[in-house]
Parts: sequence; C-alpha cells; structure tokens
Amino acid sequence: MARRRNPVIEWIITSACLTFGAITARLPIPVCRGLGRAVGLLAYSLVPRVRRVSLANLDLAYGDTLTRREKVRIAKRAAQNMAIVAAEFSHLPRLRGDFLRKHVRIVGFEHLDSDRGTVLTGTHQANWEWIVPA
Repeated sequence: MARRRNPVIEWIITSACLTFGAITARLPIPVCRGLGRAVGLLAYSLVPRVRRVSLANLDLAYGDTLTRREKVRIAKRAAQNMAIVAAEFSHLPRLRGDFLRKHVRIVGFEHLDSDRGTVLTGTHQANWEWIVPA
C-alpha cells in the first residue's frame, strides 16, 4: 500500500523548490554551485533518509572494499552534486553560444562523420542535462 502524503508537507516542499529555482535563476553559475554544495551537505546532515539510502547503496555496491569513512565521503559528495544540479537547473533556458563554450567541453566531436549515422555515449557526470543544448 502506498504511503499517504500530507498535503501541507507537499505544499511546503513544492514552495521551497519553486523558491529555490527562482533564486538560483538570478544568481551566477559559480554562486549556484556554492549554494548547491551547501544545500547538499545540509540535506545529508539533516535528512536521515538521504544518509540512510546513500550509505545502504554504497554498502551494496562496495561491500567491505571501502571503509565507512570513504563511503560517508562519497555519500556527502553525491548529495552535494545532486544539489548543484538542482541549483544549476534554472539556467537551462539560457544555455547557448558563448555561455556553453565557456562551461561545456565536448571531447572527440571531430571524429563524427556527418554523412553517416552516429551513436553517442557519454558519462553521467556533473550536470548531464547540459548535454542536449551543448
């Protein structure tokens, strides 16, 4: 059975997300990244589910090959990365031209043959939503 959600809590979360997006849309990218790092660390520290799920997944993936300290470091960085992606998300409509050339680097594009079909692969790294406008 699905867990019932509290409409007041949902309204608070939705309002916080919309406010966060409105604020980050007006901030420069470097400031958004700093804010994202802080929010991610805050989420890791204050939201038990973020910590619990992250560490459980790292336990499944790495078992005893990493120490608890290493797993905590990875989990904190993952939470920060997710918040950085969220903080940069409001900038997607402005991703073009010089802005893209300054912030996105595509390696190996010169190997594509425009006369043939191509399959592109890439890593899921940083803010991968930027791949489409790039």
